[in-house]
Amino acid sequence: MSAIVKFVKPEHEDIIRDYLSDGGVILVMGKDVQDALTAKGVSDEELIEYEFGGSPDRVVDFVSSTSHFLFSELSESDCSLDEG
Repeated sequence: MSAIVKFVKPEHEDIIRDYLSDGGVILVMGKDVQDALTAKGVSDEELIEYEFGGSPDRVVDFVSSTSHFLFSELSESDCSLDEG
């Protein structure tokens, strides 16, 4: 799998942290989709059992320290991801 590195602007960090602070998160976008979930009895910030259907729409890794796994995957010689 490949991933695009996106540097978060400092002024956006608090917003991103607010949405991604927990382990697993489901971001529901679009008022019509939110309304449909509300009609099914699901509320904002509710903890539910969910297996991501085996394949989520997007994968996001939250890198907030230099001890993160990403750093162990980077080659010190050329700063590219190892092919392994």
